[in-house]
Formats: sequence, structure tokens, C-alpha cells
Amino acid sequence: MNLSQVLVSGCVAAVVGIIVEFLRKKGWISKVQGWTILLITIALWNVGAYLLNKSSTKSEIITSVESAIKKAPHFRVIEEYEPQTYTHLKNKMIAIAKQHLSEQEMIDAIQIEMLKINKQRMQSATNPWVVEVMRLNIEQIEKIQIINPDKCFKFLFSEVKGGINPLKYLSQDFLKKRVETDIEMMKSSYSKNRHVITEKEKNKAKENIKLVARFLHVKYGDDLNILEQPLKGLGKENIACELVKTMWEKVISYPEEEAAGLTRLILSTE
Repeated sequence: MNLSQVLVSGCVAAVVGIIVEFLRKKGWISKVQGWTILLITIALWNVGAYLLNKSSTKSEIITSVESAIKKAPHFRVIEEYEPQTYTHLKNKMIAIAKQHLSEQEMIDAIQIEMLKINKQRMQSATNPWVVEVMRLNIEQIEKIQIINPDKCFKFLFSEVKGGINPLKYLSQDFLKKRVETDIEMMKSSYSKNRHVITEKEKNKAKENIKLVARFLHVKYGDDLNILEQPLKGLGKENIACELVKTMWEKVISYPEEEAAGLTRLILSTE
């Protein structure tokens, strides 16, 4: 196995502050601070034995990383359209590799960088690919939840129990589709048909997000506090996973244009 087979960026669970802020204003949740749970799972399986081998020399680590990322689809797209970003990521990975971290530590260290890129690309990606990425995110959550709700909770709320490597729980067929979809989403964001967000789209998304917030409150009541205080999900791991999954199911139930606009708003850095 090499990096190209297993590099996965799944914007799996994003619950933006605008939802909780709306709930706070309505008095449905107290002491809520705006926040976003954004997890991009970057699986650095087998970037070469050198990465986890403490006896590796500096030159061996550099060679191994450079060889691995050249084969990774995500990095090839970034290299083509954003060479400076590609160089930055490559240097970041080399620095991480030199620390001889564990696999999970490596994933945690690089995922912030990939998160930033995916958030940016989703803003300009075309509507069908934005919705398809989110549809796969829902499926990804569901698959892990069926196997083990506790693993699902760790996946979505890594700050509470520590993260997982979802590649250990997902099939190769699904991972292949996951990577292919992310790549097409990224490519569409650079294409001549890339999406341009309008004020009309923003306003409609703000209307819809209020409806999503109301829907979640009716369905989950006080358990919505899990989104703002994940520690309250301890002992309610399955409910926490259902909550995140339900939110995204509601989002993509809207017509494609509105679903994509709502997703962009939720993932927005604004």
C-alpha cells in the first residue's frame, strides 16, 4: 500500500457556530460559544517504512515523503494549481516525519493543513460535487457508527476521546470512491465553471440554516448541547453520531443548489 491508495480527506462532521448561535439567541441553549467541529481525516498509511522508523536518516525521510506525495491524487491536484501550497505541505510532512510520530499523531498533525484547503475548495466547487462530498461524508459516518458507535464518536469528537484512523473501518471500494469524489470536487473548484457565491445564495442559506437548527432542536432537545459541549456526549455516543449525521442529512435534503449553498455557509471561514 502507498499513500495514493489511502489518502482521504473527508470533511466529515462540520457543525458551524451559526447553528449554535441561532439556538443561543432563541434561548434554547445557554452559554454557547460559536465553534466549528471540522475534521479532515488524512490517512498517512505506509508513507514508507522510513516515516515510522526511528533509524531513518534525514535524506531517507525526505526521499520517502517526496516519493509518496507524488503518488497521492490530492497532492497532485494541489501541485498543479497551487505549487506554493504544495511545497508548504511537503515541507510540513517532512518536518512531521522527522519527529518520528505515531501514525495517529501524524494524521492529527497534518489534518489542519488539509482542512484549510478543503474548506477553501468547497467554496468554489460546483454544486453537484459539493453535495456528493457531503453525501459520502454521511455514508462514512454511518458505516463507522454501525461498526462501533464509540469509534464514531471518537471520529467526530476527537478532542474528547482521541481520534481514529477511519481507514481501518472502511472498505477499499468506499475509500476509492471517497478519494475520487474529493479529487473531482477539487478540480471543479479550479475549473472555468467554478462556483461564485452570490448574495442571493448567502441569504437563502441563512434562511435554511435557521430551519435546520429548529429541526434539530425539536428532534434532539437538550442533547443539542453535545455540539457545544462534546463531553456531554460521553455515555451518549450513539446519539452524538446520530445528531451529526441527521444534521447533514437535513442539509442535503434541500434542492441541490440550496444544499450546496448551505454546505458552503456551514464550512465558511467568514
